[in-house]
Amino acid sequence: VNGGAVYVTRGSMVMTGGTITDSNATTNGGAVYLSENAAGFTISGTAKIYGNTCGGEPQDVYMGKKDLCLTLDSWNGNGDNGALVLNCGEAADGSVVAQAKEGALTGEDLAKLHYSDPAFTLEVKDGKLVLYRYGKYVREHVYPDGDRFHGAMFHTSGILSRFVTDS
Repeated sequence: VNGGAVYVTRGSMVMTGGTITDSNATTNGGAVYLSENAAGFTISGTAKIYGNTCGGEPQDVYMGKKDLCLTLDSWNGNGDNGALVLNCGEAADGSVVAQAKEGALTGEDLAKLHYSDPAFTLEVKDGKLVLYRYGKYVREHVYPDGDRFHGAMFHTSGILSRFVTDS
């Protein structure tokens, strides 16, 4: 079973308020499943999606098409209920998985989302949230303190490690 509460076959889903919680799916999308034919999902305002599972693991929203992107439209987040747990199934390393309806996403928006697969991380890049696989690719990243990183990142016990090669 896909989509414990909502299954979007075609078209888009817009959620501006209300709560989806305690739903369960056995395959994908503990709360919301967007099929490969879905056009998108916009979440805004006071809408909350949290505490949902897929196969017993935390997962709130599943996007089945590799270029599908979650749109945040002045979304307040889940508050004290934790981050929305996202899975993008077919998304490739470097895929944009969330964007702002207007303006740019920030680290504050990043804190509202969590990726369900620990082999991946979300980062803000050019005002959008981008999915990266830990340790898969070599790339350069400039940290806020000005340090530059060249090489593969890897994930160990929940800590993202970095090696600084120059500043």
